[in-house]
Amino acid sequence: MENYNIEEKITVNQNIQIFLLNLKKNVDNIDYSIIPISQIKKISSYTNIKDLNKKLLARSFLFQFLYKNYGFENFDVKFNQYKKPYFSQKNKEIQFSFSYSKEYILIAISSYKDIGVDIEYIDPYLAIEEMCSDEIFCQSELVEINLLNNPIKKRKKFFQIFSAKESLIKAFGEGFYFKANTLDTINNKFYLYKDSKFYYKNLGIWQNNYSIAASYKL
Repeated sequence: MENYNIEEKITVNQNIQIFLLNLKKNVDNIDYSIIPISQIKKISSYTNIKDLNKKLLARSFLFQFLYKNYGFENFDVKFNQYKKPYFSQKNKEIQFSFSYSKEYILIAISSYKDIGVDIEYIDPYLAIEEMCSDEIFCQSELVEINLLNNPIKKRKKFFQIFSAKESLIKAFGEGFYFKANTLDTINNKFYLYKDSKFYYKNLGIWQNNYSIAASYKL
């Protein structure tokens, strides 16, 4: 993918690759010709230009990667009831996940394995105390956050746990209605969901400002 400026490439295993792209550095590299017209029209309904371009860039990168590495030419994307995107029957062996935060786009590509990724900006102004509730976090996660006296470490821990949950819920193919407090990301790395086993991987803090996580079916 020589025409893209990739900030970070993470190889989780032989079947899963994750790419981090900066919008400003890649907006001119969007290949509109590879994105189906129906998708461009749908994405163009976004009024925020930055959000629009991030979604177009994610599709452009993903489709070019699959064309180059797998010979894919059909990029028909569908959505489940929770709006998780997936390819139609012809390209079903490839799973993918997008996440957006500020200027960054996280793109995960997986062979035959459900995948979910999340990137969260560690917002220094967000009132995390108001969000530390048992509606989102389980007891062990709340204890882990509240044990930290250093406000910077506490904030980073909050976002690490939050991005872990987001990546798991995406990998499950679920939406906002999933009970996030049933996930214990402190004591568990493996999760059983609908008879399938999933694994959560903390990808750490990127540039001291972003928390990154990935989850996938084993």
